[in-house]
Amino acid sequence: MTTTMNGIRRKKSAGSRHGARSRARGQEGFGLIEAIVAIVIGAIGLLAVAGLQLASATQARIAESRTTQAFCAQQVFEEVHREGYAAAVSRTYTATVDGRSYTVTVNVSNSALKVKRVIAQVPAMGSVNARTFEMRIYEPRPVPAGP
Repeated sequence: MTTTMNGIRRKKSAGSRHGARSRARGQEGFGLIEAIVAIVIGAIGLLAVAGLQLASATQARIAESRTTQAFCAQQVFEEVHREGYAAAVSRTYTATVDGRSYTVTVNVSNSALKVKRVIAQVPAMGSVNARTFEMRIYEPRPVPAGP
């Protein structure tokens, strides 16, 4: 028996024999089950991050291929425009992007009076299908004579 501050005698509890251990049985820290659950949750999180990384890399490759296709079409359209309205005919062009050459098929048709419709068919690249780009080229107007 011990005496407390107010003079009342109380019996020591059985748990206090071993020092300041006041936790109930089974509450002494992490058990094996809790550790396994934490490891499984962590592993699932890491797998999710790895999946996102893979999807991000795939989308980056697709975006790069589509950008390359757009650059090819732009080069061809600039060449057709530079050649002029009269020289715009259906044929194949070679576009070079990042040191690689691509064959682009161009179809030219008259869509209206003094307007030609130019369609460029850019080949498939990687996992991206072939794409079609379109522009119009107009017959130049004559410049009026000066005074």
